[in-house]
Amino acid sequence: MFEELIELVFPGAGWLAIGVVVGTALGDRLRPAAKEALKLGMTVGERVQGAAAEAYERGQDLVAEARAEHTTNSKPEPRPASRAARARTTE
Repeated sequence: MFEELIELVFPGAGWLAIGVVVGTALGDRLRPAAKEALKLGMTVGERVQGAAAEAYERGQDLVAEARAEHTTNSKPEPRPASRAARARTTE
């Protein structure tokens, strides 16, 4: 019951405890691998951030082009005359 309560309040607490124990026991041996994993994660994060920024910029350019074309090409369409107006012109 107590373990279920701990798991409910702190999900993954068991994995954290295992990680602490393994990290303490093998800390010196795992440190270089952990640093390499962090560096790889940072590199991937930077590349994803750059790609996302470029995609966002391209999207903004596309919206700006479409908006400019829309405002220069949009002319008010002449509305058809109402029945009352047509009736007055034929009388």
